[in-house]
Amino acid sequence: GASDFTGAPAVAATEPVGQLRARWRAPSGAALDVQGARTVLDATPLLLRNRVVRAEGAAQRERLVALGVRARASARVGTPSSGGDRNRRTALGAALARAAGPLGDLSAGVQTIAFDHPTTRGYFAAERVLLADVGTYLERESARGVTVVLDAGVGAQRVRRFGEGTSPWEGTGRLWGQLALPVGVGRALLVEVDAYDGGAGRVGPGAGRWRWFSAAVGARWAI
Repeated sequence: GASDFTGAPAVAATEPVGQLRARWRAPSGAALDVQGARTVLDATPLLLRNRVVRAEGAAQRERLVALGVRARASARVGTPSSGGDRNRRTALGAALARAAGPLGDLSAGVQTIAFDHPTTRGYFAAERVLLADVGTYLERESARGVTVVLDAGVGAQRVRRFGEGTSPWEGTGRLWGQLALPVGVGRALLVEVDAYDGGAGRVGPGAGRWRWFSAAVGARWAI
């Protein structure tokens, strides 16, 4: 796809964007998820004005440990760029997860994030971020084909800015949900919400803490 920068002080009006993902799962429960993406950071007018684009690659490995508990290890490397400024964002994480019936897929994990250097291009870039999180992921489908997907969690973050000390622990929260309502054979109406309170775990506005909420309506048509 492409993102339009009309109205921003730039030579080109569009930027190519896209996403590619591959998944593999063995009968033993081991799994591998690899993905790559190129996206435009558009949370604020400043990010759009600076035409901040992020290219990113990620991989997650999962295996069954014991008693239904699965261990996950993840790595993510991204490059936010704007004009001649190119930064590198590296994220490493580990988590334990277990299916818990009606409560969904419960998980607890930690993650560390680091940037190569500070920036004034409109996104938050810390020297080091430490995140801890507990959450749940669940999918439910009714007899009429109505599907609900929920990914939610709470946790804490600790941030060390370039040239400063490490902040105390602060609470964080996240919520993503999708509702799919069938409207015909192979067709569905989609309603999606995304909310986040924290900031350091995502590439967003140039502040250590921010809140985000979005809602979208779309359609899915099977061909």
